[in-house]
Amino acid sequence: MKKICVVGHANNISINEKNKEWAKVISKFIVDNNYQLTTGGCIGIPELVANYVIEMGGNVLAYSPGTSPNEHITEFGFAENKNIKMRYLKETDSGKNAKFLIRSVDLVEDADLILCFKGTWGTLSELVFAVMCSKKILFLNIEKDNETLKEIYYLMKKINLYEWNEQFIEINSLEELNKELNKFKKEN
Repeated sequence: MKKICVVGHANNISINEKNKEWAKVISKFIVDNNYQLTTGGCIGIPELVANYVIEMGGNVLAYSPGTSPNEHITEFGFAENKNIKMRYLKETDSGKNAKFLIRSVDLVEDADLILCFKGTWGTLSELVFAVMCSKKILFLNIEKDNETLKEIYYLMKKINLYEWNEQFIEINSLEELNKELNKFKKEN
C-alpha cells in the first residue's frame, strides 16, 4: 500500500477554513485510491487530515515520538485517538527533542509522497529529511502562508548536496494540487 505523509503545524492555531478545505481534498484522494495516510501522531494539521481520512473510511498510521501510549499523552501532550493506528518508538534513552527527530526520520523514510502544510521547527526537520531521502514533496503554499519554509528550502538547495530534480513542487491552488496528486497516482 502506498503511503502519503502529511506534515504540518502541530498546533490547532493553524487550522482555518482554507486548510480544512485542502485537508478534505487530500483525504478524499487518499481514501479513493486506497492509500495509507501517515502523520506524526500529533494535533493540528496532521490530526485534521487523519480525522477526515478516518471519517471517509480510510487507513491512517501515526508515528508517535513516544515509546508508549502513556508517554505519547503525558510527555508529549498529544491526545489518544482510538481510531488511528499508532506506531511507537522503541525504548530509547534519547531526550524529548531527539525522539521527535527519530520519529520524523522514520515517518518520512516510509512515505511515498510528502505533503507539507505550513509549520515550524518540526515541519522543517521533516522537510530536510524528505530532501535527504529523495522524497517527492508537494509544498502547499496556501494563501502564501508558507513562505518562510520555502525560503529555507531554497537556501538548502543552494548548498546543493542532493539531487534535486523535480522533487519539490510548490502548490498554490487546489487545481495544482489535484494535478500533482493525479500525476503521482499515474506514476505509482
